[in-house]
Amino acid sequence: MTDYSYISLSLTVIKPDKSETRLISFGKEVTPLFTGNPLEMFLNATEVFVFDTSGNQNIVSLWKRSGDNTVIATLGIDKGCRIKPQAAIRLLRECVTLPGLKAEELFEVFGFHTVPSPCCYPVESKPSLHRAMRTFTSTAGLTDIVSARFSGGDREAAIVIAVDATAVPVEEEETIVRLRNAPVPDFEVETKECVIKTKPQPDNRNSFYTNPQNESALEEDEEEYVVPTQKRKKGNPLIIILFVAIALGAGWAAVKYLPALIPDSDYSHIESTDVTQIALMESGQPEQATVSADSIEAPDSIVTDETAPDSITASEHAPEVKVENTAATDINAEKADLEYLNSSKVWKRSDLKSEKYRALFNLFAAGNITDIVNAEYFAVPGMCTNRDADKVVTFLWQSYRTDTQYSNVRALKRLEGKDEIDMHKLMENLAKIRSPKPNKNPRPRR
Repeated sequence: MTDYSYISLSLTVIKPDKSETRLISFGKEVTPLFTGNPLEMFLNATEVFVFDTSGNQNIVSLWKRSGDNTVIATLGIDKGCRIKPQAAIRLLRECVTLPGLKAEELFEVFGFHTVPSPCCYPVESKPSLHRAMRTFTSTAGLTDIVSARFSGGDREAAIVIAVDATAVPVEEEETIVRLRNAPVPDFEVETKECVIKTKPQPDNRNSFYTNPQNESALEEDEEEYVVPTQKRKKGNPLIIILFVAIALGAGWAAVKYLPALIPDSDYSHIESTDVTQIALMESGQPEQATVSADSIEAPDSIVTDETAPDSITASEHAPEVKVENTAATDINAEKADLEYLNSSKVWKRSDLKSEKYRALFNLFAAGNITDIVNAEYFAVPGMCTNRDADKVVTFLWQSYRTDTQYSNVRALKRLEGKDEIDMHKLMENLAKIRSPKPNKNPRPRR
C-alpha cells in the first residue's frame, strides 16, 4: 500500500439487536484497549470521542447515535506522523453521511496528505491512570485535545474519553478522573537574533526653526474657536426664603380652618356608639335588651368534683384516647408516605397523607437548598431509597455556594404551585447545569 499507508480507518454500525455491520475497513487492523459503549456512561451525550492506542498507532474513535443504531468511526495514525486535527474531526463526524465514498476518496476530500509529515515524537512513559475524562465546550477545545494526543502529549491516562461539557457522567467522578487541561510536549526551538537596520529619521525641530515656510504656515492657520462658557446664575436667597414662608403659612391655614369647613355627618355627635343599636334603628327593628356582665348573678349551686355527674368525669379521659388514636394514625400515614416516596418517580402532593411529608414536598418549591438537604428523609441514612430523589439532592448540594447555585434555585422555584414533581426529569435538568467546580463537602447526615 503506497498511498495513505500511515492511516487506518474503520466505520461500523451496531444495530439494536447487537449485530454489527462493517461499512469501511482500511489500513491496519485496529484493536483498541477500550471496551464497552462510552455512550452509556453519560446521561445526555450525543457523541463521545475515545482516544486510545493500537500497536504503533494513535487512534481516536467517535461513538454517535443515529436513530436506533450506534455508529463507530475509528481513525488511526502512525506515531510520529503529523496531521491536521480539524481534518480528523471533520472526517470522523461526516464520513457517516458519505457512505458511498471509498477511504482514499474520503482522505482526499478532508485534506490528508499521501506522504506523512514527520513530527518530533517524544519517548512515551507509562501512564499513571487507566482512563480519564476531558470535556470541551467547542470544536476548538476538541481540536486542542486531538492535537495534544496525536503529537505525543497528554499521556497521563492510557485511555482518554472526551465529551461535551454539558454531558453528565452516570458514574461518580471518583471512578473516572476528570482532567482539566491537555498538555502538549515541549520542543526546543532554535532562534537567531535578527538585526533590522533602519534609516535615521530627520529631526523635525531643525526643519521647523530653519524653514521659513513653516513660520508662514503658522501665521496662516485659523484661530481655534472656543465656545465661551456661561456663568451659572446663583439663586437669590430672598426668593427662597419667601417661598418657604408662603409654604409654612399655607400649611398652618389648612390645619386651623380646614376642619371647620368640612360638613358634619349624621354620626358626628355620637359618642361611644354601639354599632349593633345603629343597625337596628336603621332597619326599624325593636331594640333587644342587652345584659351587662355586672348584672349576671352567680348561680345558687356550684358544681364541685364531688357533685359532678359521671358524664363530666368520663369526658376528662376522652381526649387521651383521642390523642393516642391521632398519633397512631399519623405514624401509619407517615409510614405509607415513606413507601410511596421511595417507590415513585413522580411525587404527587395529593397522594401524600401526612403533614410531615407534605411539608417535605413544599420544601422543593421554596428553593432552599439547605432545608432540603437537612430534611430527615435525606439526612438519615437508609430512609431515602429513591435513586432519582437522592441524585437530585446530591446535585443540589454540589451546587451549594458555587456559580450555579442560583440556577438550581430557579429550577426548584419553577415547581411552585404544582401538584407533582417528576424526580427523574428534575434530576436531568439539574444535571445539565452542574458546576465545573462542585461543592465537595460531604452531605449533612444525622
